Amino acid sequence: MIIGITGYLAAGKGEAAEYLEKHHGFVRRGYGDMIRAELKESGQAIGRDAEYNHANVQRQTHGFGYWSKKIVDSIKHGEQVVVEGIRNPGELTELAAADDFKLIAITAPLQLRFERMLKRQKEGDPKTIDELKQKEERETHSDDPIKQNISACVAKADYVVDNGNGWEAFYQQLDTIVKEVPDRAK
Repeated sequence: MIIGITGYLAAGKGEAAEYLEKHHGFVRRGYGDMIRAELKESGQAIGRDAEYNHANVQRQTHGFGYWSKKIVDSIKHGEQVVVEGIRNPGELTELAAADDFKLIAITAPLQLRFERMLKRQKEGDPKTIDELKQKEERETHSDDPIKQNISACVAKADYVVDNGNGWEAFYQQLDTIVKEVPDRAK
């Protein structure tokens, strides 16, 4: 079983993956972790813009499913995996070809996401609401199949989880989804 997590900046993708890992026994994998590891290994700077550019270059060089193939290849037999940070619809093809894949989109209001972003102080995160809107526009819509297109991923989701009504309501939605997915004991 693979559950993919997509969603907008600071919507709660990492929180969802962490919750599924801690409370439902999923093994966590993340695109951002892989991208940062490649950047670090090659001595490049780490940050939102560097990660965005590197991810796109690798997709252009190695194909749309480059990152997903790396994840699928790392899964051990019988492992239940949550994949955090899907931002390109081309990545979905590789994941969907794997056993029992479901996609969850995480949504939350813009202002709430901005407030969360300021609290987490992640390197490369926007510092103003206008900067967030600009980065989000770049990552949310694109006609270029190599680039990030979060809105296209969200549109393909099997489930949409609203993360704008508190953590308890958020976790309850995730619990409900886990109960609904096909036999996880395969």
